[in-house]
Amino acid sequence: MNCPIIGPPFLFNEGDSWNCNLCGGDKPFFIPFSTGDTIPFQTRFPDNFNTLPDVINYGFKDLAATDWYIEVELQDASGTTLFSFIDSFATDYWVSYSQQYGSLQTWFLNTALLPPGLDCFRLKITYYFYNQVTMSKDIERVIFTEYYRKVPLCKEYSVITSTYDTVDCVGGVYTVPDNYLGTSNLAYYNFIRLEGENERQGNSENIEVETDRGKVLRRQIIEDWAFKGGIVAPFFADMIDRTIRGSYVEVNFRPFTNFSFSKNNDATREWVVEMTMQDKTCTLDNRNCNL
Repeated sequence: MNCPIIGPPFLFNEGDSWNCNLCGGDKPFFIPFSTGDTIPFQTRFPDNFNTLPDVINYGFKDLAATDWYIEVELQDASGTTLFSFIDSFATDYWVSYSQQYGSLQTWFLNTALLPPGLDCFRLKITYYFYNQVTMSKDIERVIFTEYYRKVPLCKEYSVITSTYDTVDCVGGVYTVPDNYLGTSNLAYYNFIRLEGENERQGNSENIEVETDRGKVLRRQIIEDWAFKGGIVAPFFADMIDRTIRGSYVEVNFRPFTNFSFSKNNDATREWVVEMTMQDKTCTLDNRNCNL
């Protein structure tokens, strides 16, 4: 069976983790989080457990479930499972099905629910199918996430969130499902916490309309910003890129557009985070003046 394509932070094999394959000048990297962050996750695997995928009787393993086809385990830094019921660490979760997008599995990890002192974790996700030959519940696939680590209070971190109109380039679906099973049908979105801060660099001007006499009728004053951060693993650079390419993006809860983001580092495989972006602040309209 061919493996579907999944994007970071997911891994088909735990040995494929960045920190398990360091070479040369590579440095260990953990996805940053701070207590109180809500981290969205979504996969798009076929549902081979419910008799009909559009009739959803089984979804996530939680404390109320009599059966399930997806189990999410919270594991510590050693890979030991701490919780296997998703409602122990996720506030919202749902599975859904539509003809347009197929089956989706979406959950929102609430770091405020993590045990005190748990500064490093990952997720192990197991998908089950109903074996028509043996008439038993069998494991279809197991995937993992990269490790997450709590950030120190002494460093400056920023939050970037985004959403897309419908789907992104790696199959993420951002619409609200009608046919779902779970706590709610909260729409999926992107969230990352990133070391560094956003700084204003000045203003630029965009002249929208000009008459044949050279008279400016309307112009926009745009704030130019630059984000300077630390060094990140390539998989996290992919997560940054996915986030800032959304149709609506916020940095520290303020909307920005026109992002530019590149590797900016030729010495190693890692990325040095530098981004530019813009915020349209106001429009000056001179059409009421005498031409």
